[in-house]
Amino acid sequence: MMSKKTKKGTEPQTFSFAYDIAGLRDAAPHTFSTAPGSSTLSQQTKTFSAEAITDHFIGTSPIMMQLYTTLQSAAQKDTPTLIMGETGSGKSLCARTLYKHGQRSDAPLHIINAGSLSSVHTDDWLGLFETYRHDTILLDDIVYLPLAAQDTLYRALEIFLTDHMSATTDQSGNNAIIFPKLLFTASTDILNKTRQERFRPALFHRLSRLSLTLPPLRARDFDILDMCDVFMTLFNTAENKGFKYIDQEASKLLRAYNWDGNVRELKNTLHTIIILNEGDAITKNMLPAHIMHPLANKDEISDSTDRPPSSLSGPSSSYPEPFDTIERRYITKSLTYFKGNVQKTAKALQISPSTLYRKLAKWNNPQNSPQDCPQD
Repeated sequence: MMSKKTKKGTEPQTFSFAYDIAGLRDAAPHTFSTAPGSSTLSQQTKTFSAEAITDHFIGTSPIMMQLYTTLQSAAQKDTPTLIMGETGSGKSLCARTLYKHGQRSDAPLHIINAGSLSSVHTDDWLGLFETYRHDTILLDDIVYLPLAAQDTLYRALEIFLTDHMSATTDQSGNNAIIFPKLLFTASTDILNKTRQERFRPALFHRLSRLSLTLPPLRARDFDILDMCDVFMTLFNTAENKGFKYIDQEASKLLRAYNWDGNVRELKNTLHTIIILNEGDAITKNMLPAHIMHPLANKDEISDSTDRPPSSLSGPSSSYPEPFDTIERRYITKSLTYFKGNVQKTAKALQISPSTLYRKLAKWNNPQNSPQDCPQD
């Protein structure tokens, strides 16, 4: 099922059960399907076969092992399934896993980008479900479906699933499939949008009867270096490079970084590094500045605008400066960077606002005592 990872340059751990589908929409051959009664749906539907899906999930962290078990079980169910996760965490990957390892992998997978839909009537949805009743339908990014289309989708699901959940028999006396396997993906903010009624609560509850939430990459940093090995091999081939391993310093920084863009960001970062550099090893100096910076780690702020400037060094001198002088200059420049915002500066520097206030008070007036400064 999986391969074992040894030392530098050897094959990393991967699972053949699942797969990463980043870029599959553009890379894999597809045909445009026709959904009767809806030109919008027919224009936005792409069809894939199971054979077109070849990439893999990567990782053996406990949280991923649990996910694999859940996916194996969910793949055998015909219940409509909602897949939630952060941007780049593998929602489409998960949907294709459920399809490829489900009972309908011999039939096509039809993908519709929900954000591209506008005017879709109830009859359009019913026509789509009827046409592809033997197949699997993935409605991608359901959170971007306009409210009017959410209403019609909910009505169509109520009609179709209520009327057709019970299997009928064909002329041979066998059970006949009369409704498609329905998959939906959504970013995790669908929960907030549902509370704010920017996503229809009734539709959310209908879709989430069987739901999966994918872990962000920062929750499984154990897997990051395995992913880097796979991506390095992939991009070595694509860019005709010869990188063999990632050195210890670079490995620590890659594991420590927050990866707000998750696997997609990691993959793009490795690609950029390999394009721009040469050598046997990926080193610290090859990493982007926001990853090399010591404050850019998984416990820090995810927004790059909330980090202090990376260059805060003082005048060049071979003679060491007192620590208090260096600290004061660093904090002063960080405050300037954040336009005097003490809360953001303190958060970026990993100190409490009260500590920062006390330091500022000390520098502005040595007679001030800590009791004069705001507390947390």
